[in-house]
Amino acid sequence: MPKSSAIPLPPEVFNKLRCLFGRYSNIESVILFGSRAMGTNRENSDIDLCLLGNDLNLTDKLKIENDIDDLLLPWKVDLVLYHGIDNPKLLQHIQAVGKKL
Repeated sequence: MPKSSAIPLPPEVFNKLRCLFGRYSNIESVILFGSRAMGTNRENSDIDLCLLGNDLNLTDKLKIENDIDDLLLPWKVDLVLYHGIDNPKLLQHIQAVGKKL
């Protein structure tokens, strides 16, 4: 499973996201994946996040996306629900390079 290590996000963005996710008791863990987790991101790269939690559903995801939009971050944030991923390569990627927030 993904490991905790240095997160390649500006501290203020990291803190805003952690605070937001902390308001949702059904989020068990948040994993950063994609180019930012691999360290190959560019200045305008999006932020790919995977949410873990057995009780998370599509309605929760939409609420969280709206809350993220309200943060007015300078990057697009893509959210996926771990239990909803049916692409084995994406699951493998998240497990291999993912970093816990």
